[in-house]
Amino acid sequence: MTWNEIIAYFSKDPLRVLAVLGGGGGLLYWYDRYKNRARLRINIINLGLISPDSSNKVCIQFEIENLGILPNSIEHSVSLSGITPKCLPNSTGERHTFSYMLKDTDRNLPPNSPISFKACADWDEQMRFIWFIKVKFTVTRGRGVTIFIRSFSNERLSWLKYMYERIIKYGLFNRLNSNAS
Repeated sequence: MTWNEIIAYFSKDPLRVLAVLGGGGGLLYWYDRYKNRARLRINIINLGLISPDSSNKVCIQFEIENLGILPNSIEHSVSLSGITPKCLPNSTGERHTFSYMLKDTDRNLPPNSPISFKACADWDEQMRFIWFIKVKFTVTRGRGVTIFIRSFSNERLSWLKYMYERIIKYGLFNRLNSNAS
């Protein structure tokens, strides 16, 4: 179909433009659905993995802001996973997953107001040495948020850079080199 045929189609009945723009499944409908979707902005203040407190717990402190127009709420648990490096004694380079529970009972996220939370888990010795940390936050409405962190420096990575560094830079080639020797 050429541009002339498209223009001729809409010039025969100009009301067809309204059907395309605002009708059921039209462009304005999908634009509104995209703009008003459930979104979160998360800022991790402290990972707290290095040393436990007096109760033998480690806590993550973070701040969440609901960027959508409808209220939302965060689930009770936050998942943190990471890999222990193979260079450590008695380490196989395996992934460890830890479940953190929120301390706050009020988990509501009103629109456009940042709220601080604290999630705690039992201390595990493996927490001290994990690299390539992945923190998953789930919410009751919409998709959850996954944050990728290189190590304790709290440097956030994009998904692509996280996968590149984890698999290519530190993972795959190190395994190939260790198998060759």
